[in-house]
Amino acid sequence: MFLDFHTHDARKEAGVQNIYNVILNAEAMADETWKNREAVSVGIHPWYIDAARTEETLHYLEQVVGLEVVKCIGEAGLDKLRGPDLRVQEEVFIRQIRIAEAEGKPVVIHCVRAYPELMALKKALNPAVPMVIHGFSRKPELAAELVSGGFYLSFGKAIRDKPYVQQALQEIPAKRLFLETDGEAEIKEIYSRAAELRGITLAELQEIIRQNYSTIGLINK
Repeated sequence: MFLDFHTHDARKEAGVQNIYNVILNAEAMADETWKNREAVSVGIHPWYIDAARTEETLHYLEQVVGLEVVKCIGEAGLDKLRGPDLRVQEEVFIRQIRIAEAEGKPVVIHCVRAYPELMALKKALNPAVPMVIHGFSRKPELAAELVSGGFYLSFGKAIRDKPYVQQALQEIPAKRLFLETDGEAEIKEIYSRAAELRGITLAELQEIIRQNYSTIGLINK
């Protein structure tokens, strides 16, 4: 089984289980067909924070977080290139972390050029729930710092052609690793490349990811 930690692609594929990302906005709250999916992550993306509807959206998130289909909260986080003022993003992010903690579900993190702020926030809040940075595409030194700070990392298409991301994938502890497509690749291709880079069999990698899913509560042991 191939486990795709984060995707925006609604297609179903034999032998693949994915966590479909639902970006909470007016449309997603009005059309709840996403509730019929196998597994989803639900959250307020920093790009799409709507100040006029923030409280309404957070209240909605509080109402749906307990659903069995909702496996994670997010993607949520910080982005210095796009979205409202970083202080606004931090406030909405913190609120979502608190909602995740109340239900005991992992947080899927979007972070762009705000890693110092992210790490400082985690240190200050000390959340008990797992925090997974999706689409990690930075250098191995940052990967090591994040892992040391208690984060999990999910790798995607960047492992195909970015040597420094490939090195980060090779060096990260197996127990902190997830793989994803973000809707921009084929999960079997990502797994094959990751197994090659780590020098293990595809079956061994699949078992590592399965165990990590179990560790953070996404599947039963």
